[in-house]
Amino acid sequence: YKETFAYLSGTIDETEMVHRIQQFTRNFAKRQLTWFRNHAYDYWIDID
Repeated sequence: YKETFAYLSGTIDETEMVHRIQQFTRNFAKRQLTWFRNHAYDYWIDID
């Protein structure tokens, strides 16, 4: 996480690092759900 590097370099404190990681993770999950919702009719091919 880039937030960890900011914490280790002293740019942000631990509380802010945890908050940012949690927020960015939620944002990423929301983007994934939006993408899957918009591709509901895509075809999946079983390669087995």
